[in-house]
Amino acid sequence: MKNCPQCNAPAEDFIRICLKCGYRYKESERSENPVISVSVEDSAAAKSKARKLKPKQKRNLRPTKYFYTAVAVILIVVITVAVLSIRGCSSEEVAEKIYLPMEQDGKYGYVDSVGEFIIQPMFSEASFFYAEEFSEKEFAIVRVNNDYGVIDKEGNFLIQPQFDEMQPFASNGLALVKIGSKYGYVDINGTYIINPQFQQAKSFNEVGLAMVTLDGKLTFINENGNIVLQPAQEILNDYTADGLARIIKDKHYGFIDLKGLEVISAELAYADNFSEGMARVSEQGKSGYIDKSGKYVIEPQYSYAGAYSNGYAVVGNNDLYGYIDKEGKTVISLIYQDAKPVDENGLAACKLTNKWGLINMKGKKICDFAYSEIGSFADCGLALVKKDGLFGYVNLKGDETIDVQFTLAEPFNVLGYAYVEAEDWHGYINAEGEKCITLYHAQNE
Repeated sequence: MKNCPQCNAPAEDFIRICLKCGYRYKESERSENPVISVSVEDSAAAKSKARKLKPKQKRNLRPTKYFYTAVAVILIVVITVAVLSIRGCSSEEVAEKIYLPMEQDGKYGYVDSVGEFIIQPMFSEASFFYAEEFSEKEFAIVRVNNDYGVIDKEGNFLIQPQFDEMQPFASNGLALVKIGSKYGYVDINGTYIINPQFQQAKSFNEVGLAMVTLDGKLTFINENGNIVLQPAQEILNDYTADGLARIIKDKHYGFIDLKGLEVISAELAYADNFSEGMARVSEQGKSGYIDKSGKYVIEPQYSYAGAYSNGYAVVGNNDLYGYIDKEGKTVISLIYQDAKPVDENGLAACKLTNKWGLINMKGKKICDFAYSEIGSFADCGLALVKKDGLFGYVNLKGDETIDVQFTLAEPFNVLGYAYVEAEDWHGYINAEGEKCITLYHAQNE
């Protein structure tokens, strides 16, 4: 599992685009042996072959006064159906403006649900559009040559391209930007709320602070740019949603609160960040969990212990894995070869007999252990799976609603579309499996 270098959203190794911001991973930012490696632009460059239609047999029809009108109407209907059939989407979807980032000849623009450009390709990079409370308009971050800016859905610049770097806007409406060698923060109008002055900086975190380096010192500031804290301790990570930051002192780990007070003394042999009020700690080769007071909730007893996710944590002993709840109760026995964190749907991917399947936290099998890969569920409720070298999609019930058939595929993005490749067709499908945007079509001779 890796994080997107642009918005820090989690991303699995076998995908090549961030589902949150649209950032397309470079080869160096992905695993050494990614499952998916062919780019959209390579597919788009392929040329379609012309289809030759067989002539229909003539029929001996006697024309009436309505005959030619009827023929004209039928031809219009046939042509419309044929066009929609090639596109793959229903007539209701033809004019839908989804604003999907699309590359053409090295430049990005935005297309509708049938692949027609709404905003012409003119950008070196382009994110998905965001809808946020702090902005009256939906907006996207784009790069023109070497400069980043922000556009609306009409293609007008809300912020002219001017920044060397730009991160997605935080929930407080501020975006981290870089000009020259200094970092600062701007609002949706491009106005500097905190002037560029920091040697290093991060976006505002979940507790409303930003970690910056000022005059060589690690510092936390609020959204007004005021210094809130300059910790004396060596901080390893930013504050989490639990309001604690991990520190290290004399090779031992502890935690400070938002005031910089060492609320959990740096006496632990090892500690991870807090997640859902619990932090994994290790002593003498075994791992357990402490709460925010520093007390052990689950004594060290596992050779592996993962972060809590949606109320459960993956734990393991002797290379076998299962799940525990926050009281330390084993809810899923340690019988699996591998296991992934529980998602917001209460489902988890586990590996048994060298194949991946899905279970819930009652131990019920949701789908068969039949896949070499199972990805995370997208907003549309579908997860990418791989079996026998081909890709398809399963739903939350474990049903293979889009059959395993594609030679390459991506997870569904935030707009509800997924890029796929088959032998004779490359393009985007919707959650019903319909072909919507054709990038390559090898038509029959």
